[in-house]
Amino acid sequence: MYQWMAEACGNTFLVLFAVSEQSRGVHLHLDNLRRHGRWSFDTALVLLQASSGAVRMYVLERDGSQSNMCGNGLRAAGCVLDKLGLPRLVTIGSTTVMPVDRVRPGVYEVSLQVELLETRLLSCNEPIFSLYLVSGEPHVVAVVPDIDRVPLARWGKRFTPQANCTIVSKASRTKIIARTYERGGVGITESCGTGACAAAHAVYDLFDSGRTTYEVLMHQHSLHVAIGTRCTYLKGPAVVHSIT
Repeated sequence: MYQWMAEACGNTFLVLFAVSEQSRGVHLHLDNLRRHGRWSFDTALVLLQASSGAVRMYVLERDGSQSNMCGNGLRAAGCVLDKLGLPRLVTIGSTTVMPVDRVRPGVYEVSLQVELLETRLLSCNEPIFSLYLVSGEPHVVAVVPDIDRVPLARWGKRFTPQANCTIVSKASRTKIIARTYERGGVGITESCGTGACAAAHAVYDLFDSGRTTYEVLMHQHSLHVAIGTRCTYLKGPAVVHSIT
């Protein structure tokens, strides 16, 4: 088993690469980190080598749960596969093989499926919340005038662990500002790839301005989202900090 620390737009990952026979040892290792308070990263990504040439990725959270998708993590996995000299092909859950494209050194792009499931007004004192699935990962999204003047933590605790909670506001015609409260025990995170995609779709669906590309600002981090006819493209940096 090999392990790396990786980062993508402020999200930190422990990436474990192993063959299928080592999967039990990987899970025991992660349980040991939780038990001894040594989970010093946001999310663990387990990459199991498969005979097809792709790797199967599991997204394991701080609280022991498993997420369906992680956009920043998928790009981080692509960076690790680059280091190993392996094809940047990843399978998550029941999805088909997903390529991770290297746009330039340190910048990767992935394509995700975004589906709007429902829109609901929970109370007259709150905004409208829309539920999106981003390649299987649920996000409840609200478009608000000012992200700094809404109780994201309170809303996030209401919707988790069933879904992540993302808020978004427009900064300009091409830029939007978003924050995500992630399920899995992460809380308000530095950035979120699937959250950025859901935020872009929420702005697009609400304003329908014909704009299909957005720069999504999350804290000090920038992600680029392009809404296509069949899929949504997420682009941003990813780096491997250490190899052990």
